[in-house]
Amino acid sequence: MEQPVRLVGGDLAVDFVNTVDADIPGGDHIATSAAFRAWCERLGLSAGRHTLAEVHGVRARIDAVLRPLATGDTPPPAALAALRDLERDALACTTLRPGGWEWPAGSALDRLVHAATELILSDRHHRLRRCANCTWLFLDLSRNHSRKWCSMEHCGTQVKIRRLSERRRSNR
Repeated sequence: MEQPVRLVGGDLAVDFVNTVDADIPGGDHIATSAAFRAWCERLGLSAGRHTLAEVHGVRARIDAVLRPLATGDTPPPAALAALRDLERDALACTTLRPGGWEWPAGSALDRLVHAATELILSDRHHRLRRCANCTWLFLDLSRNHSRKWCSMEHCGTQVKIRRLSERRRSNR
């Protein structure tokens, strides 16, 4: 059985963007509708009947906004406008209740769009980072804002092993 994608982003929208792993061949963890349903189920979202093209399109639009923020750049105005339009459509399907939005069944993509919008509207977007070892994004919630890797267990360990090997080779 395939290993589920790691959830290290610290935010629902960031983890959604991280379902693409450019560092491995065929690194799309949501390459099928069944994979999207399984990913949503794992996160307690109702996947609904979205086409794979819709899922990939929404993920690409969220990525186009979050990735520049993670590297300290400003997202392109067209990317922000596209996310704004997705958010408008997502909220049109909700009901406002005391305490928050009530999302209809099958609204996983809408909830992911809303999570991305909430992230960029909050001050947490300043803590968005790109891993120093891979292509993944994460929220740096460390006390001194110095986190470098998506996870210490995966990328941090790889970097430290690589450095150790390089030191040993240079000492020979």
